[in-house]
Amino acid sequence: MKALVLAGGKGTRLRPLTENLPKPMVPVANRPQLEHLLLLLRQHGINEVVITLGYCGQEIADYFRDGSDLGIRIAYVQEETLLGTGGAIVQAKHHFDDTFLVCNADIVTDLNISALIHFHLERNALVTIATTWVEDPTPYGLVETDEHGRIRRFLEKPSLEEVTTHYINAGMYVLEPTVLEWFPLRTPLSIEREVFPRLLERGKRMYAFNSESYWIDMGTPEKYLLLHRHLLSRTALLPGCKVPEDGIAVDGTSRIHSGARIVAPAIIGPGAEILPGATVGPFAVIGKGVRIASGATVRDSVLWSGVQVGAGAQLIGSVVGDGTQVPPAAKFIDRVVTAQTVAQEL
Repeated sequence: MKALVLAGGKGTRLRPLTENLPKPMVPVANRPQLEHLLLLLRQHGINEVVITLGYCGQEIADYFRDGSDLGIRIAYVQEETLLGTGGAIVQAKHHFDDTFLVCNADIVTDLNISALIHFHLERNALVTIATTWVEDPTPYGLVETDEHGRIRRFLEKPSLEEVTTHYINAGMYVLEPTVLEWFPLRTPLSIEREVFPRLLERGKRMYAFNSESYWIDMGTPEKYLLLHRHLLSRTALLPGCKVPEDGIAVDGTSRIHSGARIVAPAIIGPGAEILPGATVGPFAVIGKGVRIASGATVRDSVLWSGVQVGAGAQLIGSVVGDGTQVPPAAKFIDRVVTAQTVAQEL
């Protein structure tokens, strides 16, 4: 089976971190989020992937190339203008002549894709939507089903009074190629808000696969940090993130000086250097080439590549963008920190 990965979004809620970076390339445990998704697809036997590119799409193509480094084959479709989820699928339709999987590139999940596909085929469905349970479904699209899993109704961003289920669209679908006949020939087009309701109105066989697997929308800095807390505590298990039982993963090329203190759980990336007297952790992810000077403290934070943390600085509950130089004795709590942030506060 082939998969179509929709990677054309802008990631506006994560700005300024995504000012020049597509959201699927945001690092999760020191790998681009999209890499975790591709590894999950490969784990379930899907080794042919088409990726739609939009905002800063060349970053994605340059990193993954033809996919051979991951043991998969990747083709790309470039969106010249924003097409929406439905429009992107139509543009890539010539790649698919059999049952295929569609997924949003920015979802973080360990969904059992094999079980999803089996569920779809067993029910002879035209469309199967993976759904996940969330505590507060009001920011999302609800998917109501009958006792057999057949979809009865969609409800977009309901009020609390309207909530009838806590299962929401998880951004992963199994489709039959004949479904493309029901796509209006226009863009932009949303498969969730326009195509799926249209199919439902006409009585097409649409099912929901209710999953208890891990799932999170990492679209805000708060959710992004929460994801890393889940990964570090092993609440979430992704194929591209291995945290040992002792909670400390240290790359062999990093340097942790005598007198530095690493508090579990923590991930120390390649080429990082932790100087004497620095404290890293708990719940810290240190990116490639990061240098943390003496007396600095980093906890509940994610530092991207090339960050330089000055002596005595404190980073707590923060995300620090690529190449940022945090001045000595600076203190950032619950912040998104970039070179621009630092310049504004000096």
